[in-house]
Amino acid sequence: MCNTAFVGVFALEALLKLIGLGPTYYFYLDWNKFDFLVVVMSLVSMVDTGGGYGLTALRIIRVARLLRMIKSSKEL
Repeated sequence: MCNTAFVGVFALEALLKLIGLGPTYYFYLDWNKFDFLVVVMSLVSMVDTGGGYGLTALRIIRVARLLRMIKSSKEL
């Protein structure tokens, strides 16, 4: 259930950034490309109920994304 909530939050964030920045500038930044790829892969993994081996790697990538967000935050 937490996995679904995090995927929803990240998908909403990506969608809002895509709308706010516009597709040209959004995909210009490498971190946005990485975030978008993680969101798409997460959505695909939610549909794939066959139990693939790539799901653990996906979770690791999402944790890396969270760590990057924490590291880049000036307030923390």
